[in-house]
Amino acid sequence: MSFIENASHFSLGDGVYYNVQGNINFFNSKCRCEEIEDGPDLALLTRRAGKCRQLNEDVGIKIIRSKELKLIREIGGGPGYLLHAGQKKDDAVIVKVFNPGPDSAVRRQLESAVALSKGIMHPNVLRLLGMSSPASLSHFIVYENGHRQNAEGPLAVALKNDLDRSIRLGFKMIAGLSAGMNHLSVQGISLGSMGVENFDIFLDMDDRFVICPHPRSLVEGDTAPGQEGSAWTVFNALCQKTLMSANRVLYHDEIKRDSAILDVVQSRPAASENAGESLLPSGPASASSSKNTQEDELGIPSRREYVWRKMDRGQQSLATVANGIALDLDMNISSLRRVTWTDGQSAHRCAGYVREEITLATTTLDSAVVAHDTPSPSELCPICREVVSPRLTTHYRTGLNNVAQQWGYTICYEATWTGSRYRPQWMSKVYLNNIENGRGSGGSSGSAKEKAAKSALIALGFIRQS
Repeated sequence: MSFIENASHFSLGDGVYYNVQGNINFFNSKCRCEEIEDGPDLALLTRRAGKCRQLNEDVGIKIIRSKELKLIREIGGGPGYLLHAGQKKDDAVIVKVFNPGPDSAVRRQLESAVALSKGIMHPNVLRLLGMSSPASLSHFIVYENGHRQNAEGPLAVALKNDLDRSIRLGFKMIAGLSAGMNHLSVQGISLGSMGVENFDIFLDMDDRFVICPHPRSLVEGDTAPGQEGSAWTVFNALCQKTLMSANRVLYHDEIKRDSAILDVVQSRPAASENAGESLLPSGPASASSSKNTQEDELGIPSRREYVWRKMDRGQQSLATVANGIALDLDMNISSLRRVTWTDGQSAHRCAGYVREEITLATTTLDSAVVAHDTPSPSELCPICREVVSPRLTTHYRTGLNNVAQQWGYTICYEATWTGSRYRPQWMSKVYLNNIENGRGSGGSSGSAKEKAAKSALIALGFIRQS
């Protein structure tokens, strides 16, 4: 007994025993009380140890020590926390580590997150495995089954490689998010106090989309709308954000697209008579139909993007959306109707250009693939490698590019400037098969290239000198 009486703490079996003012106290080894630094205030030790026992026994949340975890890589984050892929022994996990701050504030944030996830069991919601103890020097939450990655990455890969998979994976996202959001709503979680920044979306190895919610308190004076209405709003915003993130990962830009094109298609099924635009229904879109002129003849893949089409809820609910899309997926849906859209007012017209917008909605009937034959303003044209200006017309460069394609020539622009950098004077030359065919000058690189292209078209006899 002399050893025990003089020892500050010792381990026996699965437990750790602490000598607190002569009293021997037992703590479960899963509780991380041993992480307190040597020589703490005895009252603080007693208080933290009591909290540790209470969390472990009363709350029913497993306490996990940081030394049991191996963090592999950072995979995301949000307000006040970072997410890491990690391992707990041989099991893959996701670890949410809270940023340092006032201890009481961080603890409240952790406890709110635990309360939000505790007891949630659903295939589309990340399941809580455990948490750090109150005595831990860092605060974290551990989630089960970490064989997941951020959803935008796989969605972007699908866009790049395969139209069929892009469509199918997009609908799996809709089914997974609607099912997960519906379950959170049914469990009584108020989604009216949450926004898209309060959700992280993951995709596992079985192509299942999984939600990881993070709480947010209502700002004083805010009022939450009806539960189903707020859930519907957050669901639409989350779909929009996830799909736009996939586009941004692939193209490093974020161009707002107009899903209302399909509203025009539905109201005018025949080809439009508007001189500025035309619509042509083209049957189902699939991998075979996506083999377009741009990719086959030029070796340049089409620009493929996701577009989210927000629909009025009407008689729909998150549950009906999840069930309806799941049924379509069970029937192996992987193609959509295809519509060709021509913008007659666009000045930039490179032959062979195709942009496929996979426009997704809460039903497959309201979804479609819209194929465009002209690039939009601010977009990098994959044919001529020019960024389409929202102001400057580029029809001479487009015309010369079409000529070069028809003749099998390579085209190259050379631009230099002189004078003050605040008011430069640009000079541009254009070469076809490394032979100079035109030159031009202007106040910007783009205007100089446009004049050089016009000069080349005049020299080649395609247009007259004006």
